[in-house]
Amino acid sequence: MPRRRLIHLSERGLWGRPTNLNNVETWANVPHIVLKGADWYRSFGTKDCPGTMLFSLNETEDVNNPGIYELPFGTPLRHLIENCGGGMKDGKKIKAIMPASPSSAYLPADKIDTPLEPNAMRDAGSMLGCGVVHIVREGDSIVDELVRITEFFAAESCSGIDDPTTITSRTTTGAAFQRKLPLTARSMRPPVPKLAIGSPVFA
Repeated sequence: MPRRRLIHLSERGLWGRPTNLNNVETWANVPHIVLKGADWYRSFGTKDCPGTMLFSLNETEDVNNPGIYELPFGTPLRHLIENCGGGMKDGKKIKAIMPASPSSAYLPADKIDTPLEPNAMRDAGSMLGCGVVHIVREGDSIVDELVRITEFFAAESCSGIDDPTTITSRTTTGAAFQRKLPLTARSMRPPVPKLAIGSPVFA
């Protein structure tokens, strides 16, 4: 069973001492903000979401120029894929895009102009998350994609998702029950994060 624990790193963290924890991308921005000021940093991005973010096209082998690209918030997803990534290899068409693989919902291809910004992604039905972009090509199976994702979370999640994994596996072999498919959809829907400082974390 998951263990419920409250983490207050500002009180007790690394070596039992107060700890300021953040990711490397955030820390990399700090020197520039200190030297150039907050107004300089806010000149990038949008009014509600200033600054830049790193976006990875390394997970997909379907673009001509895979890599990690730093872009201002609000940049269209199309710019990342077509201008930075050089477009799809061999002229392949896009079936769906996962903006924050594997923890975000798929966007259909017609949402490719959605801005890379948390609120815009949420309004489009997905989330920006970590910025690791995964592309599904026309001809690829979405069901196979779901099996891959549920297997990943079944192995990595402490809360367990055995039932969705079983359902998606049965679906690929044609053994799934029609009445079970809505359960799969509900299980795969990513939660909308509503965490605040001091919120309980399950580990």
